[in-house]
Amino acid sequence: MLTDLAIRTLPAPAKGVKRYWDKDGLCLQVSQGGAKTFYFVHGSDRRFLKLGRYPMISLSQARERVRSIVAKQTLGIEDDTSAHTVQEAIDRFTTTHCDAKNKPRTAADTRYFLTFLAPLAKRRITSVGTGELLSIIDAASASLSMRRHVFVAARTFFRWASRQRLIKTSPLQDLQPPGLAKQRDRVLSDDEMKRIYNAAVELGHPYGFICLIAIHTGMRRGEVGGLMWNFITPELITLPPSLTKNKREHVLPNLINSNLRLIPKVSEYLFPSSVGTPYSTWSDGKDALDALCGVENFVIHDFRRYLSTTMARLRVPIDITEAILNHVSGSRSPIQRVYDRYDRLPEMRQALSLYEKHLAAIVG
Repeated sequence: MLTDLAIRTLPAPAKGVKRYWDKDGLCLQVSQGGAKTFYFVHGSDRRFLKLGRYPMISLSQARERVRSIVAKQTLGIEDDTSAHTVQEAIDRFTTTHCDAKNKPRTAADTRYFLTFLAPLAKRRITSVGTGELLSIIDAASASLSMRRHVFVAARTFFRWASRQRLIKTSPLQDLQPPGLAKQRDRVLSDDEMKRIYNAAVELGHPYGFICLIAIHTGMRRGEVGGLMWNFITPELITLPPSLTKNKREHVLPNLINSNLRLIPKVSEYLFPSSVGTPYSTWSDGKDALDALCGVENFVIHDFRRYLSTTMARLRVPIDITEAILNHVSGSRSPIQRVYDRYDRLPEMRQALSLYEKHLAAIVG
């Protein structure tokens, strides 16, 4: 074990360095030039953490630093000794948090947005500062929407890292996403819907069928992409809580069963990816649909707005439309939702029948 007297009298080696060991992983390294430096050696791969030069840091100070590090490690609090790089932490985050707690589509999106943190991948997560992180997010895309997505994914990741004691505080703590989120107010006209509908029919399986199901039912893109055959009966389409945005089971009358039977059964999913997961090649399908229909500035989610607007034109009561769209908030108060448990399936079927006639009329 080292003493102050022994340290002062340690000779410099003829070449290279020589190490003298104390306790708990503390060692003093003496270089050929006579410099004496304290290191803490830890981990199964014997990593060296530099504590400081002697005599600027004393033996007692070095020992106190080691005791503090060991105590934090015992409590699961990681500091500069952490072996976690940003990429290692992201891998752990996506496995234990995203994949375990999010819908497949949300998890996939989060993994994609976190790829923009690649410039920090090999850095220790404890060394990431707010300024450089914001610079990376600002440079991620010319699109404000994309920068917001990257920011939100990064903020979620660093909050998780803070809860896991990988870092003391998130570098994005108390910060808001760039810009203001714009709420889309795009309402497709009947003529635009006709062009989109016919293009989807021409495009066919899989993306064209996904669009047609979304048009007829008002389901969200991820809900259609994640449909499984066991969700469907000739009478009903039942979306489990794990697939819906509000985590509530959603039951719809099935007025499109004859169309669904046209989809080839090659998987438990209606629209499997090449690796057997829910449909994921959204941009490729959208590009093909855009080229066929010639309608500009629309997304699949606009089909829900078209359904809602059309239902109003058809004088369908708003609570029935909201039931079809699986909206939690809206025409009914929270207390009504607690006590009113009526499923409204007959009224939903009648409303969707009116909507089917409307679609048939405009498509011809």
